[in-house]
Amino acid sequence: MGPCRKACKHRDCAESRFIAGCLCNLCGKRIGFGTRFYLDRVSEASPDNKRWVHADCFEDAIEAARRAAPCQCGYCEACLVHWANDPAGGGAL
Repeated sequence: MGPCRKACKHRDCAESRFIAGCLCNLCGKRIGFGTRFYLDRVSEASPDNKRWVHADCFEDAIEAARRAAPCQCGYCEACLVHWANDPAGGGAL
């Protein structure tokens, strides 16, 4: 829904406006309204120093990290494909 269009004293509206004005911890742009976002607890230095991130930026960063360091469990499909295609890992190819 979003905050009231006119000035009000609702705590939810004040919090929505505050978050919308915060900068994304990953891209540096304002969070804005109508955008999915997360509280990045990994980079949160203290309870009073909240780091907001756009959901798209955070999900892209997670996917990039996953691709850079594939799972090492040895059981999932990604590990089995990686093992099969890596001669050093004992795979056939």
